[in-house]
Amino acid sequence: MSDYGHHLEFGYFLIPDANDPDGVLETARLADRLGYDLLAVQDHPYGPAHLDTLALLGVILAQTERIGARAHTPTDPSLSTQEPKESQTR
Repeated sequence: MSDYGHHLEFGYFLIPDANDPDGVLETARLADRLGYDLLAVQDHPYGPAHLDTLALLGVILAQTERIGARAHTPTDPSLSTQEPKESQTR
């Protein structure tokens, strides 16, 4: 499908819930079976409530057939799970 001369891709934003790793992987496999083009996994470094993003991406790519995957790291400091260092607040 195209829009304004560009190929449209559809994706799903996956939350890497550490309390349900099997559900996370099943959701990724379902998105692949449904024909989604992209899968984005939010990256919250050092957040114990989330699975490690890079490790999860590797497992997802090994267990899916065609979907692309990428990490999404918030760039807005207000979205970070860590407090900014004093040197970053000046």
